[in-house]
Amino acid sequence: MWRKKKKPLFYDVTAELERQFGPMGSPGWKAAEERAWERYNAAMLLDARKEAGLTQEELAKRLGVDKGYISRVERGLTEPMVSTFYRLAAALGFRVDLVPVGEAAAGATGRSESVTPAETDSPS
Repeated sequence: MWRKKKKPLFYDVTAELERQFGPMGSPGWKAAEERAWERYNAAMLLDARKEAGLTQEELAKRLGVDKGYISRVERGLTEPMVSTFYRLAAALGFRVDLVPVGEAAAGATGRSESVTPAETDSPS
C-alpha cells in the first residue's frame, strides 16, 4: 500500500524568498523588501481612512490634494513625502511617534518623540 507523504509543518521561508528574489541583501531582495513596505504603508493608510469613516474625496479636501493622489497612495503607487505623511496621519486622527525598538529600547527612558501637524512643514 502506498502512503501519502506528509507535508512538513514548518519549512524554510527564507529559502523560498531567496529563490524568488535572490540572496538576502541583493538588489532583487532589497527591491522586493521596499515594495513590501510600500504595500504595507498603503494598506495601513487605506484601513485608517476607512476606520475614520472618510471617503477619499473628504480626506483629499482636508489635505488640499486631489482624490486621485489619495487613491495612488492607497494603492501603493505613490509614496507621500514625510511631511505629507504627518498631515495624512493627523487628518485621520492619528499622530506619528518615534519609539525606540530593539536594543535601543532597552536603554530608552520610556519617552517617545511626538510630532504634531503644527510642527511639520507643508508640501509644496
